[in-house]
Amino acid sequence: MQALFNPLIPQHSWPPGVDLWCSGWQVLGDSVRQACAAALSAEERERMKAFLLPGAADQFLLARALLRTALSHYTGLPAADWRFRAGEHGKPYLCGPAHGGPALHFNLSHCNGMVACAVTTISAGLGVDVEHTGRTLDFTAVASMVFSPEEMAQLQALPAAERRGYFFSIWTLKEAYAKARGLGFHLPLDALSFDRAPASLGVRFSERWPDRAEGWSFSQHRLSASHLLSVAIDRHREETIPLRFQWRSPQSLPAAAGLTGEG
Repeated sequence: MQALFNPLIPQHSWPPGVDLWCSGWQVLGDSVRQACAAALSAEERERMKAFLLPGAADQFLLARALLRTALSHYTGLPAADWRFRAGEHGKPYLCGPAHGGPALHFNLSHCNGMVACAVTTISAGLGVDVEHTGRTLDFTAVASMVFSPEEMAQLQALPAAERRGYFFSIWTLKEAYAKARGLGFHLPLDALSFDRAPASLGVRFSERWPDRAEGWSFSQHRLSASHLLSVAIDRHREETIPLRFQWRSPQSLPAAAGLTGEG
């Protein structure tokens, strides 16, 4: 995928490849919370009340507001009108309202201080994963469960100071692919192996998971000093897939969704 950062995306036009909408935050003010909440459905606002930690509630709120704002940017429909359903293994899909254009596919990811939403019309096989690379994690133990033998050997051959970075680069790629397939942890992650060549990202599938490597496109990007993002998409005969980044501050989301700060 070829990346363009913050290009102008005209309203009511469709993404030519994959559009990545990102937002980072530390603390949300009450006025921003109230305005963003106006973009959510009643069911989402009820779900938000279940979070015990304010940071987790803010993360959920910002993710849903960013998704709804992005979808409305293309269609002009009110942000609060979008309806979603979950697939067999929990992957969310759009189920309304009708907007008169091509089918919009999306995927969401969020972690400490960062939210990312990927949108495309190319394929429902779209996945995005963003991770905070500084979080506390026994990454060697996790790798032993989800890395292929080749990836595990590469991890162990690296100097200790480089292993964390390598782990998260592989982990986010596997997560993005699993989310694109809509299978989550039902997929044997150790059955696929990534090659992080300088010029491209390649994948190999074992006989336990016989997918077509040439059918997928991957991209990886550093969003901040501590946030790494990976994207996976089933390319559907597309030779080149442009990737456009759109950064939105939490404060800008209510205005972008056509809402006031009094919602």
